[in-house]
Amino acid sequence: MFLEIWDPGNVYHIYWDMIMLFLMLYIIIFTPYFIAFDVSTSDLNSANAIVDLVVNCLFMLDVLLVFRCSYPNPDPQSKERLIRDRWSISTNYLLGWFWVDTISSLPWSQILASVTTNNAQSVAMVLRVRHYHIFTHCPDTRLPLGDAPPPPPPSLPAREGDPCPDSIQHQELCLQA
Repeated sequence: MFLEIWDPGNVYHIYWDMIMLFLMLYIIIFTPYFIAFDVSTSDLNSANAIVDLVVNCLFMLDVLLVFRCSYPNPDPQSKERLIRDRWSISTNYLLGWFWVDTISSLPWSQILASVTTNNAQSVAMVLRVRHYHIFTHCPDTRLPLGDAPPPPPPSLPAREGDPCPDSIQHQELCLQA
């Protein structure tokens, strides 16, 4: 079950994605709360810290499980619809989102609390904000690290004495005038 390569439609993969979705909802809801009210998650004597550590451990397990996820073949000429080769999956993940996932799944509040005190906890809370795809975590559904959205159009140089602000909408109005 866990040693085989999971296809995107595998029932266990779908269940795991649902668990990850609920964990992401937990992070989305509670991380801002912890930051706003300065709730410590580094002291393992509190329930918040234990839940936070369990969530981080599940995300670390997720990093390992992504090495077991097949992904669509980028070559449209190939007969194989999915890449199931362990070496290809590992290489694809290591060259893509592995480092982001690994760094974001580490228990930063416990790590930084063992090194320093109060300011480290605030930094750790901010580091928990993850760049993580909510619905699936196989490498095929993520944008490659090199693909970024196109930059906004450059602003036009302001004319001397122009009362219009620098926003694009106002620049278009100014050009019509």
